[in-house]
Amino acid sequence: SGWRCKSRNIKEDPQRIHDLVHKKLAENAARICRHNLPLLTRTLAAYQSPYGLTDTLPDNYRFALSLCEKRRLEDWKSAPYKKAAFDPRRHIHETLCGELVRSKSEVIIANALYSYGIPFHYEEQFPYPDENGSFYYPDFTIPLADGCRLIWEHLGMLNNLSYCTHNARKLHTYQKHDFLIGKNLILTQDDSRGNCSSAFIYQVIEKNIVPYFK
Repeated sequence: SGWRCKSRNIKEDPQRIHDLVHKKLAENAARICRHNLPLLTRTLAAYQSPYGLTDTLPDNYRFALSLCEKRRLEDWKSAPYKKAAFDPRRHIHETLCGELVRSKSEVIIANALYSYGIPFHYEEQFPYPDENGSFYYPDFTIPLADGCRLIWEHLGMLNNLSYCTHNARKLHTYQKHDFLIGKNLILTQDDSRGNCSSAFIYQVIEKNIVPYFK
């Protein structure tokens, strides 16, 4: 059409370099996606999910399985575990199950779990240390039938900077080992007046824990 190709030195144009690099990456990604799409479509058509198999078992099998799970949870509940050192100056609030805890908020949580029949360990040592070799002790550790665990931390003194710093390091350690909020880590806190709502705690249990024990 009469136009001639013309080259341009773009060494002094970092934005254009950036755009061209990302254009090249996008072109390669699109090529790979076009290659993978029919493979994924065929795989999806033939895929069978392994989840929900329990519901396909006869009633007597499901009953036997529930008894095994219940026995395993009871054994876990009564088994000895590495626990935070008892401090008679701080562990002063007694729960319905006889556990002495540090705060009235923890009493509410422990009593709520107990009323639902949900087994838990109080201040069980988290198995992985932080970068300095220090171990943390989550407020509540709850076993699940599949062998996994939930951790529940309740934060009470968020107006204290050192307390917040300590808990930030703790949450960082949890995250490094795949304990994440909304997945297997429950995080609650007192309000600005230092109060803990019993109704809210029961809602948390109903939403995040009870479904595992139905």
